[in-house]
Amino acid sequence: MSEEKIWSKEFLEYEKFIVNHPNYKDLPITKGKDGKYNWIATAQSEIGKMRKAWAKNKGLDLGISSHTDGFFAAVMLAVHPTKTKPCQICGKSMSLYYHYPNTNLVKALKKEFDYDCGIYESIYDVCKNLKTKRIPEKHIINFLKAKCKLEDAYTDLETLICHCELKCRSGNSKMLGPGAMSNFPDRYDGFHTYNRCCRVKEDKGRSLENLKTYGKDRRAYEYFSDGNIHAADRFMTSKFFKNSSADHIIPVSLGGVHDPHYLQPMSTGDNSAKRDRLVKEDVIKAIEIEKRTGISAVSWFVSDLWKNLKRNATCFSQQDFENFRICLKQVMTDFLTILCQIKKLDDDIGTCFITEKLINPKKKYFVADYDFKIDGSYTKKKRHITERASKEFERIKRISFDSLSEYQNKDNRNMSADFTITEKKTIVKIHSKIKSNDFNEAFFLLKKLMKAIQTRKLQDFQKSKSEG
Repeated sequence: MSEEKIWSKEFLEYEKFIVNHPNYKDLPITKGKDGKYNWIATAQSEIGKMRKAWAKNKGLDLGISSHTDGFFAAVMLAVHPTKTKPCQICGKSMSLYYHYPNTNLVKALKKEFDYDCGIYESIYDVCKNLKTKRIPEKHIINFLKAKCKLEDAYTDLETLICHCELKCRSGNSKMLGPGAMSNFPDRYDGFHTYNRCCRVKEDKGRSLENLKTYGKDRRAYEYFSDGNIHAADRFMTSKFFKNSSADHIIPVSLGGVHDPHYLQPMSTGDNSAKRDRLVKEDVIKAIEIEKRTGISAVSWFVSDLWKNLKRNATCFSQQDFENFRICLKQVMTDFLTILCQIKKLDDDIGTCFITEKLINPKKKYFVADYDFKIDGSYTKKKRHITERASKEFERIKRISFDSLSEYQNKDNRNMSADFTITEKKTIVKIHSKIKSNDFNEAFFLLKKLMKAIQTRKLQDFQKSKSEG
């Protein structure tokens, strides 16, 4: 079990204030046996679904289109009575607007003005302090205008900052960030409990080490994705994604491959809003790419589901796509749970199996470098293997196994594993084969098991479709 976090008194007071505020009337929340509010609820839980329904109705009342990028984030920001919230850990309040300089702007401020920006300083604080250093306002305006790539002429610093904030909030600039990221319906108020002051320390996925390697997509390693993962990492940091983020056409959390052919540029805001949704246009695009390249759009452990989706994508309704997404999510949950159980086998034999059968086959991608075209196609070129580059594959192994440990200990997953009695017996057989060092037979049984799970989930999907 993970260690329980101690919530700051400021945040506990904030909870009561928000829950009892008229802006949140009828937004569902429950209390635990200890009398504390159940602030956190997963999106797939009944409470999570009810919260989303509430926000959709609230959006209509506020005149916010459901087609707005980041719809839930926009609604919950509009609803919030103070536009600031305290941090769960330290209690320090920060703005929910994109008012805080991110790393690149902090570096630019240091270079341009020899100014060291504190973590709690908003862009308003920074500008005020620069003016006390006798920096002309016009100089500051020109500096921010250039950094946020704004075209219009500005004579008023406050108006300029508003436009910078809007551009950053829409995902079209990364110079500024919010005091707390949006997170609805998982969090009652729609925002992460950690503010930016404590997020790097408390959120393992945002540790400084991880942030430095965001050019390499950790999720691909965490979900054991197929595809040329090294080329995909390279492509994500290429000129083709300048001023945008790299979106997996089929989300890796649903079994999509981490391959340059299946990456597309998207604004940060749009990418954040998409999350792990299964979008009809993207599915059709992936089908076309697969026909053109011969490279599978998904990893082997969801390939049977993908075959069914390809056959029916053009006639699926929006609800069909959502139900199929849940189907893929469940298979991914089962697959990762199986790997967690294998990893726990004595004497690291399970770790050896996963390394040999699921990780080492990807080593071949790291011996070359790549020149890319805009569609993700590439030509190979000789790679100079530096000491740092030689450690890349070890990093993949570390992330893969660390993620399994975290997955195993995560208490608030949206889904739990779902195995039949027959499937449980097969898992026992797989463990037995691994323990006897018969890795080939164990992997054969694992592939057979994943086909059986997919068949069962397809039957469940067809049943729900016919009943619907």
